Amino acid sequence: MPTNSVSMTDHLVAMSSAGARDGRRPDADTTELTALVSALTPEYARDAYLRFTASNRWPNQAPPPTEPGLWGRITRPRIVRFPDNARTANPWPYGAERTPAHGELAGESTLLRPEAELLGIAVLLVERIKASPAARSHVITAGQILPQVDQSLYTISHQGYRIWWVRSSIEYPESDSDVGRALTEAINQRLARVQHNWRELLDNVAQLAELATNFDSYAKVLRDHERHQRLLAHGDTVGTSWGRDTQWDRLQWDHLQGMQANLSAQIGFINDTARRVSSVDLG
Repeated sequence: MPTNSVSMTDHLVAMSSAGARDGRRPDADTTELTALVSALTPEYARDAYLRFTASNRWPNQAPPPTEPGLWGRITRPRIVRFPDNARTANPWPYGAERTPAHGELAGESTLLRPEAELLGIAVLLVERIKASPAARSHVITAGQILPQVDQSLYTISHQGYRIWWVRSSIEYPESDSDVGRALTEAINQRLARVQHNWRELLDNVAQLAELATNFDSYAKVLRDHERHQRLLAHGDTVGTSWGRDTQWDRLQWDHLQGMQANLSAQIGFINDTARRVSSVDLG
């Protein structure tokens, strides 16, 4: 496979910045986003892709044990599990990540097919979101959000597979006849549609990275909220005259509710985009 000088994660950061510039969504913290996606190397993405598609590669037996995921090695979060249908809901065949392809996509590397790498990155981002303390907070009702995150991942998986299938199944003409030239033109048109759809899929995963970054940021806010609550409780216990500032409590509550609304809006936007991207005719 060809090697692209611009990595997949570079494209995700660029997509996020472009989305903010043209007003399609709020400006993400570029520093935090770059730090997050820079850790998503092709090797980690490959491992995540193989974990997510394990049942497809070993359909009649339990898959062999694998190393912990990226965030398990770095942050040691609680074990993150996808719903039972996560593996059966994806169509990737054995060896898909190494199948020869036609045409080049942004972020292509020599390790594995970019469609598989992008799915692996999406898996890592979802694992990061689910491992976030914000996802386990009683303040943010993440239980309503996380199933939608899973749904976004499945949509990304299926759309990545559609692109993978088109690029894997192309048959070039054997002759220089009018029929052969017509076939070549049809192939070029199809690959152009695939490339456009691929950039939209990259943007969709960039939105998922922005969501993961927000979960990280909100986890810090929630920890500060808990510290403030402990401080107030300690003041009441020792009998100081501080009292509880009900206005400040209300401001905190409004801020936390705003966080909840922002997360809900983000995942709604991600899923809307994912559905739109997956409805594009690549034929």
